[in-house]
Amino acid sequence: MKQTTHDWGNHNILDDVDFKEEDAKQFQDLLGVKEEKKEALSFMKPGQLLAGKIVEINKEFAVIDV
Repeated sequence: MKQTTHDWGNHNILDDVDFKEEDAKQFQDLLGVKEEKKEALSFMKPGQLLAGKIVEINKEFAVIDV
């Protein structure tokens, strides 16, 4: 039986929704997959300094021409 009223005091606040069995299986399969470690695509190394010309600065971001 579906719960039609919602109470924030409940331990499980997820909706009881219908789903396709194949979607559930695909989701379960994805939960068990570990990603392969990929090499960084960057030509720089962590901690390396980057030099460039400041093009624009404002309170939210800076644009640097490198």
